Amino acid sequence: MIFANHAHVFPKELKPEGTVEKLMEFLDECEIDKAVAFAPFSDRFEEGGFDGSPNDWLAKAIKGNDRIVGFGTIDFRKNLRDEVDRIESLGLKGIKMHPPYQEFVIDGPEAFEVYERAQELGLFISFHSGMHWHRLRDNRVLLFDEVAWNFKNLKFSMEHIGGYHF
Repeated sequence: MIFANHAHVFPKELKPEGTVEKLMEFLDECEIDKAVAFAPFSDRFEEGGFDGSPNDWLAKAIKGNDRIVGFGTIDFRKNLRDEVDRIESLGLKGIKMHPPYQEFVIDGPEAFEVYERAQELGLFISFHSGMHWHRLRDNRVLLFDEVAWNFKNLKFSMEHIGGYHF
């Protein structure tokens, strides 16, 4: 089985070339069996004029599609525990987190609240850990050691690690 672990999807009105339908065409063309698809970050969703939650949108967009595994996103302006619970209740299997873009500290108390609840619910976390378009100080990959040390049963991956800075 070929499984792509990193795909961003959007409503057609926000990014016509990034829809679930386009992702399915790509999977078929490349003979990929399944893919993880990430909900748009909350601010991108709002900037596009959409009401509601990007997690609700994603859950609806992939409903009945057994080739797409949905990962939600966290809006750090809201109740974090409720956000994680909502992701799980929608049937999404994980969370996409981007420390510099979402402006949270990898080993900060808000993030730890998310990790704790995700661990309790068995949700996977996919971290953006690459350095493109952000400063190195905003995404210190060594801080993931704190995550692994404090949340021994949390399943997570570090996407884009390394890059041209290393």
